[in-house]
Amino acid sequence: MSEKSKKGKTAKKSMFSLSITTYIRIGIALVTFLLIYMNLDTIFGLVRGTKGIQDTTVDSERYERFERDNVSGSNYRNEAEVTREYLDRGEGAYIPRGEVDRNSYDERGREFIDEERAVSREYFEESPVRPSEKPIVERKRNRTSTNYDSGKGGNITVMSWNLNELGKSKNESEKKYIVNLLRQFDVVAIQEVVTSFYGAQAVASIAEDLNRSGARWKYAISEPTTGRGSERYAYLWKDSKLKLVETPMLSKRLEGDVDREPYLAKFASRDASGDFVLVNFHAVPKDKEPAFEIYQLKYIEEAFPSENIIYLGDFNLEPSHEVFGMLYNRDYSPLFNDLKTTLKRKSIDGIYYSNAYDNMFINENEMKIYDAGAIDFVTDFNSLESARMISDHLPIWVDVGIR
Repeated sequence: MSEKSKKGKTAKKSMFSLSITTYIRIGIALVTFLLIYMNLDTIFGLVRGTKGIQDTTVDSERYERFERDNVSGSNYRNEAEVTREYLDRGEGAYIPRGEVDRNSYDERGREFIDEERAVSREYFEESPVRPSEKPIVERKRNRTSTNYDSGKGGNITVMSWNLNELGKSKNESEKKYIVNLLRQFDVVAIQEVVTSFYGAQAVASIAEDLNRSGARWKYAISEPTTGRGSERYAYLWKDSKLKLVETPMLSKRLEGDVDREPYLAKFASRDASGDFVLVNFHAVPKDKEPAFEIYQLKYIEEAFPSENIIYLGDFNLEPSHEVFGMLYNRDYSPLFNDLKTTLKRKSIDGIYYSNAYDNMFINENEMKIYDAGAIDFVTDFNSLESARMISDHLPIWVDVGIR
């Protein structure tokens, strides 16, 4: 065979080999892109987050027991039963998230509000917030410039705090500062814990530091929420003051309608004064129509009608918004009428508060409010920028007793 023909065959073989390699690389790239786009969790059912963290695993048996009627003194109603009741009321009583154009809420918002027969549009126009029946207590609220003064008032102190990507953005000194504030309360509800292992680790680390402060603390961390903008919630509580009645859980009932479905926990006071349910909630940002999600909270109250419920967290709406009428109509009052709790990026003329988004809603026929406020931790730092490393939200608190 001539030298020329040998070279020609070698060249063809190289071209063929190169072509197969290129096809393989292109195929791998396409498969990788599809896996990322379609979400590995959805395709393979991979477990998100970290299992085995204290009080974080909710098995099906405990969940069913939590939802079942009249078990261990619980008055919880089965969510499936409640859902059937809503559907029996007629079309529009319950609309899954996938069937609602959330961008059209402005047009449909009146329909949601009109379903609350006892709340008229004129009521909200004349009185954005239902007046408190306890004016002395009301004057104690809306305190943004004071730190918590422990040892006064009722038997349970509750804090709620959006800790802005806890597990991603806090160094040791910032974590110690957070622990120093949390240790003054009996139970703490946290929003915005990152979904990675580091989020769960940060909560566990805070609990360890709290245990070194002189009291025994326990904690629970949620699984990642199921919608867009997924995050975890957490609870920390003093074992000497409270006991956990049921394992905390993300609300299955609201999973289809709320991106970051609330995290529910039932506690009982150690002094036998009663029990209560905390509904830890972080609504979508204001430009994503949080009113739609807030309206869904009515189903929690209707599912658990005999419980003392405290709705708390970051609602991303002011309490004067008409959607809160469905809570006011059920005798729930906001702790704060216009307490600005979010922090601006830059202080303007010494003002660094921005929006009245963080709040708690309590039925004062069932629970007595002794005092409430927010902790202005900004004054403990040399600059607003340094304070924002802790969080872009002020923590809020209430001193409350069960009637």
